[in-house]
Amino acid sequence: MPRGTRAVGRRTGAVLTAVLSGLLIVASGLSVAQEREDRLKAEFVERFTHFVTWPEKAPEGAWVIGVLGPSPMTRELERAFAERRLEERNIIVRRVSRVEDIEQCHVLYIPSSAAARVDSILEHTAHLPVLTISDREGLAERGVLVNFFRDGEYLRFEVNRSAVAASGLKLSSSLLRMARLVGEDSR
Repeated sequence: MPRGTRAVGRRTGAVLTAVLSGLLIVASGLSVAQEREDRLKAEFVERFTHFVTWPEKAPEGAWVIGVLGPSPMTRELERAFAERRLEERNIIVRRVSRVEDIEQCHVLYIPSSAAARVDSILEHTAHLPVLTISDREGLAERGVLVNFFRDGEYLRFEVNRSAVAASGLKLSSSLLRMARLVGEDSR
């Protein structure tokens, strides 16, 4: 192998190592940013529960915060609700995989990874007192009650008032004033 080829190979290897190291740093930065955003979303979800009134037909016993499928949000919601109670009842965060299990939830978080199943989920929850929450663009218009969205560097949320009315839940006017309203009844 000629000398120049070996030197080029070493330089290429060094450049490749530097590029991969840079990508790992960027990826870990994105991971940290995503973790912070998930933590913020979980805190929002916890706060939302204080501005919602569930009808008497809501499930009794412990408050159940369901997360559809595997998601890092499960861990963040567990942190947000740790050692907290709602209306003197314990709060349980659990992963939900079957549609039938949603009926036992008071809150259902639908992560972006489960967006493909959202229509069947919403068909099932349309008239149940379940606060559905997601973070995928367009899901509030499709019937998710509360949906997170990015507005520049800010995390905001929107509320589908028609879907809320159908669910039997009552959201406080304070919460509605902070939201972007969507749906037929978004006046």
